[in-house]
Amino acid sequence: AGGALDYIEENKNGVFFEEQTVESVTNGLRKFNKTKFDAKKVSQIANKFSEANFKINFENFIKDKYDEKF
Repeated sequence: AGGALDYIEENKNGVFFEEQTVESVTNGLRKFNKTKFDAKKVSQIANKFSEANFKINFENFIKDKYDEKF
């Protein structure tokens, strides 16, 4: 839940677990340990949240809002 849903893609750069219980987290860790992640895909997903992309997205957001007002 929360921010993890923004940056975790199931079986591409992580795994989810159903509940915040020892059993559920343990099952999630077992699944994680069995999953082979492609380092290139993990890096591409993480790059969406890089400082450079944040600046670009923030500037575009401001420009869009500015254009709406004027």
